[in-house]
Amino acid sequence: MKKILLTIASLLAVSYAIAQEKGDTATKAISHLYLTLEDSNNKNAAYSNAVIIRQANKSKKAPLRATYTTEEVFGNGIKKFGNIIKESWGIAFEDTLYINKRLFTGMNGFAKAHTSGRYIVVFAEVPLNKQMQDSLVIPTSIINEHVKAQQAKSGVQSAGMMFGLVGAAISAAAANAAAQTVFFPLIIDTGNGRARAFSTRYISDLADEHAEAAETDRPAASFTDQDIVDYFNRINNYIAGTLVPNTEPATIEAVEISATAAAPEIETEENATPEAQKTEEAQGVNGNDETVPEA
Repeated sequence: MKKILLTIASLLAVSYAIAQEKGDTATKAISHLYLTLEDSNNKNAAYSNAVIIRQANKSKKAPLRATYTTEEVFGNGIKKFGNIIKESWGIAFEDTLYINKRLFTGMNGFAKAHTSGRYIVVFAEVPLNKQMQDSLVIPTSIINEHVKAQQAKSGVQSAGMMFGLVGAAISAAAANAAAQTVFFPLIIDTGNGRARAFSTRYISDLADEHAEAAETDRPAASFTDQDIVDYFNRINNYIAGTLVPNTEPATIEAVEISATAAAPEIETEENATPEAQKTEEAQGVNGNDETVPEA
């Protein structure tokens, strides 16, 4: 009898310890969920300390292009909170803002905001929906690379279907392993809520509004992910009045980079929401032929 009581007491102690640990996590993980851009700008959180942000994938080649998922805090007690998260605009977690990609690209998950201020820089997967691609003014070079990746994946899967269910399963696994997720730099203007892909045309348009900063601080012809982040940090600082533009154009060594970042943990089609699964046009050309960092 004593052994039984000791066993029960031990189990209760372990359960309490686990609950206490999760409770401590909730206390330490300061997070704020914003339902709209206006809420985010005004720091008006609908829920606080209800969500934890977790990194879903890692890429040594493109560390800025990670995708993040959410984890509900232990015992938050909010019914259907997952739906609220899906419809949210963003989540601030440990002093970093994460933007809901679903709102802009139709893809699940959150993207880390690498800048703060008027212009937010995130990196997201190319939408499967052609209308979304056009609305974001994604350059043709990025769209074409996205289409090639999807066609390559479809080819592997189709070949496997010839060998029945086993072949289909093997081909699906092979396609997932070989597929590359095409990311692109997405700029969100917190002044008007508009999101647009980064490109040299974007810089030209930006110069119309912030001529001095946009032109004197613009990087060289070829961009890395970090160059883009640094550029918009300077623009944001200039707008905030904390930075005086350089007297000469910034000199940045041209680096040739790729628009694709292998992310085996993220599968484009499975990661897409049902709305984003609409078939895109075969050629994937949207007429946005412009220079872009092969980002």
